[in-house]
Amino acid sequence: MADEEQFLDDDVTGEEEQAGGAKPGLLSGLLLTVLKWAAIGLAAIILVATVSYVTYSLFSSGKQSTGLSQFSPEYEQDEVEMEFFTNMLDNIRGQTADDSPKTFVVKVSIGYEKGNTTLQTELIGKTEQIQNMILKFFGQKSSSELVTQNFVTLESDLVAKLNHSLLRTGQIEKVLIHELQTF
Repeated sequence: MADEEQFLDDDVTGEEEQAGGAKPGLLSGLLLTVLKWAAIGLAAIILVATVSYVTYSLFSSGKQSTGLSQFSPEYEQDEVEMEFFTNMLDNIRGQTADDSPKTFVVKVSIGYEKGNTTLQTELIGKTEQIQNMILKFFGQKSSSELVTQNFVTLESDLVAKLNHSLLRTGQIEKVLIHELQTF
């Protein structure tokens, strides 16, 4: 029992020494708490940044080869400098070749080599015939063919038709469809 008394005396004297000596201050406890939370916040930021970087790296790898080219191969070809015949070509209205015909309205421009005055003169002289040929060309198509996805085909077919059937002093280079509506 003497040992227990010795132990109790040590506890009491230890508290007295601690109370009488240097006390831990309020500032040191607060400082430790602030530093602890700052370290936790910094660790969280580093963790989020690392996860974001890894995720971005995983999802963006291999994207270079699957990206779209800057220009379509159609536009990468060297093109001849052209003038366009549009002034005398009005909106052309007609009916499609469907079982129950629909009305179409088309506005086109005809492109030819710049400076070719003989072809320009021929185009001006044959304006009525050109409009009639465009009307017949689009009138032979169904409304399902007169859609935006078919513009390239329609334009190239119309160029071939005009060059083959109508023009004698030169060849047109391009037909541009500005407006095509079916209703």
